[in-house]
Amino acid sequence: MAGKWLELLREVAPGIVRVAALVDPEYHSTPLYSRALEAAAQAQRTHLVLLMVRTDVDTARAIEGFAREPGGLVVTPAPRTESHRELIFRLTAKHRLPVIYPYHFMTAEGGLMSYGPDILDLYRRAASYANRVLRGAKPGELPIQQPTKFE
Repeated sequence: MAGKWLELLREVAPGIVRVAALVDPEYHSTPLYSRALEAAAQAQRTHLVLLMVRTDVDTARAIEGFAREPGGLVVTPAPRTESHRELIFRLTAKHRLPVIYPYHFMTAEGGLMSYGPDILDLYRRAASYANRVLRGAKPGELPIQQPTKFE
């Protein structure tokens, strides 16, 4: 997904050579997203800045500081970035930053664009797993599934 986030940002704003990613340093998936973004940025010759945010104050300072020069913003999936989304919407609109979010609901609430897994599809697939476990399958023997539908 990291590569797609950067590709979409560059489609919306072709001149982008600088991208920041809002990341929660305490979220368990942050290292995975950070490494994927770094690899994608290097492949696409884009300068990446990781903005570590924990609070709304951190988020505001990070966006205000990054917005001093042209660039785009990636909001990575994490409970903290989701809970600060209204602040992010407001500041990115104020600074006219192109931004991509991980979930469709964020665009419905005011974000510019999103790319991520179809959440409803993930829940439907989880229900089939629960059904298999209730019918006697051993959870440890079920294969790990990756998202197959994106929006």
